[in-house]
Amino acid sequence: MKHMNALFRAFAVPAALVAGLSLAPGMAIASPTDGETAGILITLDEETSRALAAQAEGGIQLLSEEPVMGDLARAGVEVSESSVSHDGDVVLAADAGEGMSDAEALEVARGIDGVAEVQYNFVYHIITSPDSGSAVNGDSLAGTLGTLSALPVNDPFAARSEADSCRNQYWAYDTNLIDTWKEHASDHAVTVAVLDTGAQLDHVDLRDSLLTDLAYDATLDKPLASCEIQDCVGHGTHVAGIVGATANNGIGLAGASYNADILPIKVQSNAYVDEAGKHHDGSISTQSLTAAYEYLFGLIEDGKVNNLRVVNMSLGGYGNAATDQIFHEAIIEARDEYGIITVCSGGNGDESSTPRTDNMYPADFDECVSVTALEPDGTNIVWSDYNDAKDISAPGRSIWSTALDSDSNNMYKTESGTSEASPIVAGTIALMYAAKPDATVDEILGALYRTAEPVVDPVNDRSETSGSHGALDADAALEQLLASEEEPEEESLPFADVAADVWYYSQVKYVYEKGIMGGYSETEFGPENAVLREQVATILHRYFGEPAVNGGADYSDAASGAYYEDAIVWAEQQGFMSGYGDGRFGVGEPLTREQLAIVVANVADAEIERANDTKFNALPDHNTVNGWARDEVVWAVDTGIINGVEQPGGVKLLSPQQTCTRAQMATIFMNCVEQDII
Repeated sequence: MKHMNALFRAFAVPAALVAGLSLAPGMAIASPTDGETAGILITLDEETSRALAAQAEGGIQLLSEEPVMGDLARAGVEVSESSVSHDGDVVLAADAGEGMSDAEALEVARGIDGVAEVQYNFVYHIITSPDSGSAVNGDSLAGTLGTLSALPVNDPFAARSEADSCRNQYWAYDTNLIDTWKEHASDHAVTVAVLDTGAQLDHVDLRDSLLTDLAYDATLDKPLASCEIQDCVGHGTHVAGIVGATANNGIGLAGASYNADILPIKVQSNAYVDEAGKHHDGSISTQSLTAAYEYLFGLIEDGKVNNLRVVNMSLGGYGNAATDQIFHEAIIEARDEYGIITVCSGGNGDESSTPRTDNMYPADFDECVSVTALEPDGTNIVWSDYNDAKDISAPGRSIWSTALDSDSNNMYKTESGTSEASPIVAGTIALMYAAKPDATVDEILGALYRTAEPVVDPVNDRSETSGSHGALDADAALEQLLASEEEPEEESLPFADVAADVWYYSQVKYVYEKGIMGGYSETEFGPENAVLREQVATILHRYFGEPAVNGGADYSDAASGAYYEDAIVWAEQQGFMSGYGDGRFGVGEPLTREQLAIVVANVADAEIERANDTKFNALPDHNTVNGWARDEVVWAVDTGIINGVEQPGGVKLLSPQQTCTRAQMATIFMNCVEQDII
């Protein structure tokens, strides 16, 4: 197997320059920027890669006489590194020549013979803490933290459940990890890779959990243990402690995973001062991140790492990082080929502490678990990013963990943000894999999401705008995962037009299994078809037990003896639906979403005048609702019966005049039943 073993020597900085720079532990790094790039990455086509793989392994010097290199040079593209992926693709890292932008370099490289793909080398940044505490030496904490006798661990921080107490682990209580630890521990059965700024390998509360001999600096392509700077700012040390600070050792805190093996991978280059005296911040790029994944794949295939199932990345970038194909494909390969779940911090807003709602990557890739941050009281931290790509929430305010210190190996401090929330989730997933080693990615995430508790936040309500399934409940997730072993496999729906991965699958399954809605045939449900007026009457009539009616339908458009005859008569008698006033019921005509809101309000006998219009007004097209339907629609939105229809780009619209589909009807009816509205 070939690895990308020479990809990042471009990040190496002369020791003399590093020595001239003093960086404080936890030094803040600039917020993620939109579309920041550091050159381009060129993937050669299969034929060229096969011919040049051996030379590429040896570095660009051995490739210098190859035609593709000459063509790139003549086009003004300066190749700085060469590597070979484990799949055999030759990848060249290149910079734009003098007077050329990265965009121009990208375009000219695409026209070179032997080039298959070209993309930007995107720049990412650590998701830094908006508030950071002072470091405290663990030696000063002995005998100050109360009793541990009733706890599943003897780590002193775990004895304090109050968020406002000094040196606590309130987050282990809020997520029910304390209860989980009574029965479950990773005990080195699972490995979690932490792709970050490195780690202090000799920290007293980490050294028994860290795989020091495998720890790797992806920016210098060398073992982390041999590097002069093992953690360039301290962020990685803090994150590693949240995942895997050694539990039950009587020191400091207990990591969420209860003793998973932690593999630190340094993906951020060291800051340095150049010969002209100019300061350069360390950076993370597509190169270093991809090299980290390639390194992990190599360890797995060579049998050097035990059960690597989780990657944590508390870093990210906005903007066109969505097109970072090489990095994205590595994440997908980790999931699909190796069963690795990638967990990421979801973002801490902008520099003015305002949350962002645009996508951040890698967190918002579909294959990643995107984590938002909560206050100790379970509400949203106001500056935590949110959008429909987020997946789950966890505590993120003032989290105590291990801290970097050049003079001590026993320091702790607090940090806040999604960088701290993400490793809590990553550690929980490690526990889940330890409890059920043969679990699939979907089984793990299904249990994690289904058991998440709703985030109740009247001030910053994001229930309609965030994709988060809710607050992490580690104990419930473990119980559900293990209970699924004893549950019989659920029967799938018989409908060929309702796939298991569509958004409305569970809703259709719900109404079908309860006998509320059927299909057009044994194999066709018609989820995208319009729901007709007589069908709505029939669904309601069936739900209420098909009560008898006196007389037939006196409508000109209703056929005598039709399947819906009793239903439309009953619906009008109950005051749920009525005809048009011209002798017609409207048989065969679709119902709009606002019309359906009126029907549901009638059935529920709703006190619509008491509805809160806050959620309604937040929908961009709320002013398009007809006046005769406004009160009922406000009520339906307020109760959560009707929500927005998601558009491309993640925007939700009310779409009141849009015809209601059968899939939407199934969803609305399920909401009504589950909320005891009808």
